[in-house]
Amino acid sequence: MRKQLSIALISAVMAYCGVRGTPTPPKRIVIPKPRVKFWQMGNFLVVVPGLADKDENGEKILYRQIKLWLETKKKKELIYQGEVKGKILVKIPERFFGEKLKLKMEVKAKSAHKLTLRTKPFTPLPPPLPPETLSYSLREEGILLTWKPPKKNIKGEEISPTGYMIFKNGRMLRPVFSPFFLDRKVVSGKKYVYRVSALLRSQPPYIMSMKSEKISLTYIDKIPPAPPSSLEALVSGKDVYLQWKPSPSPDLAGYLILRDGNPVDQEITSTSYWDKGVKKGKHTYQVVAVDRAGNRSTPSNKVEVEVK
Repeated sequence: MRKQLSIALISAVMAYCGVRGTPTPPKRIVIPKPRVKFWQMGNFLVVVPGLADKDENGEKILYRQIKLWLETKKKKELIYQGEVKGKILVKIPERFFGEKLKLKMEVKAKSAHKLTLRTKPFTPLPPPLPPETLSYSLREEGILLTWKPPKKNIKGEEISPTGYMIFKNGRMLRPVFSPFFLDRKVVSGKKYVYRVSALLRSQPPYIMSMKSEKISLTYIDKIPPAPPSSLEALVSGKDVYLQWKPSPSPDLAGYLILRDGNPVDQEITSTSYWDKGVKKGKHTYQVVAVDRAGNRSTPSNKVEVEVK
């Protein structure tokens, strides 16, 4: 009887407080599967967890902790436990060099199911020494980098790099397979910082040396483009039609038309032009190429016309 009264009393209190039935537990969110990237740089493993900021419903995920292990068939070792970061750098114990491993990642977040995943197997190796004597020269096409390839790894053993990784303003670009790189994606007046790593494995997950010494420079394009060629002219009444072969320069921006040594219009991008309403008399025409930095070529061949 007392038990029934207690249950009734609790039910009445819950009803009075606006609570009905069993309390609903907080909803557990699901962390989307991340795109994990990792590579070996020197004695370190660089891990980019690739975790989403929001769940599938658009709710922000509040991450609490991430753990990283290196696993073999017989053992595993915790190598990182702490804050979730965009990029994590951890030292690889040398006893794991030459062993087939998997990277295990465990992530915890507020009100979320724990996420655990393992990567495909990889084998860390004694890395190469960094490239030496990184230098540059300015070309019409961009910035040319050259360096001296390393011949040994950190243990003093002879090695032959399979390629090189280029870093530009802190961002990793792509592997190249010769000890030089021409960066065509540059803007005159902008500052650039470059470093290079030697590769033992040129496919992900990469195995690379520590970065070389950096070089910093401001790219100033002072090299004029090649001139256009084979300029021809045709007179039609008071109009003159011009056409020419394009400048072969890769950073070409356009052309200026010169009549009697003076520009007749704004810069154009086509390789033909109608000069309309020309005054009577004899005139000479030439075309000048202009690059993206504003450098002008020497004039093309000269043509003479007479408007009657």
